[in-house]
Amino acid sequence: GEVAAASAGDEDLAADLRRKGVGRLLMAAIEEWCRANGHAEITSDSQLANLEGLAAHLALGFEPTEQIQYFRKTLR
Repeated sequence: GEVAAASAGDEDLAADLRRKGVGRLLMAAIEEWCRANGHAEITSDSQLANLEGLAAHLALGFEPTEQIQYFRKTLR
């Protein structure tokens, strides 16, 4: 069946706030809000070259799903 999902993409902590538990606290609040509003899962994304971001997602309990390549074509 259909799953109510929320997206947590495009968030990035300032460098001076990283590795201090701030992201974990923010994600806990987001998760609580999502549960209270009927969402069954959260999606997020990170650039493949962003190893710190990938590690943070894994540490927060996210599971990798798929990798895609975006394309663009300039029209003249």
